[in-house]
Amino acid sequence: MTLFIQHRIKKMNNRGISLIELMIVVAIVAVLAMGAIPSTVDIGPKAKMKSAVRDLKSNLELARMEAAKRNRSVYAQFTPGTCSGSYTDSGWYELVIDEDKDGVETTDPRIVLFGTEKSAADRTKYTMKAGTALCLASNLRFNSRGFPVDSGGNLLTADQEMKISSRYEAGGGHPKYTITVSTTGSVSIALD
Repeated sequence: MTLFIQHRIKKMNNRGISLIELMIVVAIVAVLAMGAIPSTVDIGPKAKMKSAVRDLKSNLELARMEAAKRNRSVYAQFTPGTCSGSYTDSGWYELVIDEDKDGVETTDPRIVLFGTEKSAADRTKYTMKAGTALCLASNLRFNSRGFPVDSGGNLLTADQEMKISSRYEAGGGHPKYTITVSTTGSVSIALD
């Protein structure tokens, strides 16, 4: 009996697969791929948007930590972009250390960049990712203890919000995000 089974298995292994079987497998794979393509096409703009929001949030947290670590004020200076139409200008921001501890931005500021300092000549501007725009943002300052303060150096009495939009929003329904810096200095992200 086992000899018969071994002979049958050997005969099947030599046979391979038929052209019809191969065509059926290819058709099944094609149908499954057609269903997956629409969901993957939409990933690019959403990923850029989420990445831009996370970058801004982490850089604001970095500014707060650097202010407390260095015992100096750190400014987050924003230049909003165009938030409608072609989104030709996405906006940018930079993080500046108050070098002389006078609470006023110096003429030769240093830039906070992941724990390192750069001179004004080597300033790093954080430009918003393509397809996104910094819509609403006012300059922000963290005092030497890491708390957000107004231009007069007083602690904020209300949360401060920044809004980021996507150029793909109108056609694809992509959300706008709001980044909020609370009066205690914590940074949070919310969908609009």
